Amino acid sequence: MDVVRFNHFPAGESWTSDYGSPQNVTQFEYLLKYSPLHNVRFPESDNTTQYPATLLFTADHDDRVVPSHSYKLIAEMQHTLGRDKRQRNPLLLLVQADAGHGAGKPTSKRIEEYTDMYSFICKSLDLDFEE
Repeated sequence: MDVVRFNHFPAGESWTSDYGSPQNVTQFEYLLKYSPLHNVRFPESDNTTQYPATLLFTADHDDRVVPSHSYKLIAEMQHTLGRDKRQRNPLLLLVQADAGHGAGKPTSKRIEEYTDMYSFICKSLDLDFEE
């Protein structure tokens, strides 16, 4: 999430009571320190560590947490981490079509979401299914 620009997106202004206001200089400094988008980097002291397998979920009709937060974060992760030989784990984004923010999601969409999530976990952990 872009914690220093969330207030410019739909519904974002209402989050200032939770996160603080990026327009307040003091609060901006704190927000920048924990903003996921602005803190993507490999540990400086370790040349072997990589990010874990990552699958971000978003929905194309989410009006509470706009999909661009996920687009920006995965793009930053792929740009910053994906070009490095240390990063072998996947950094992916799944965008659900014709879906919104959680509540009211049809059962078929929930089944698709859990299928994608568990398939990703199994593949990332190199698990095999046995009958």
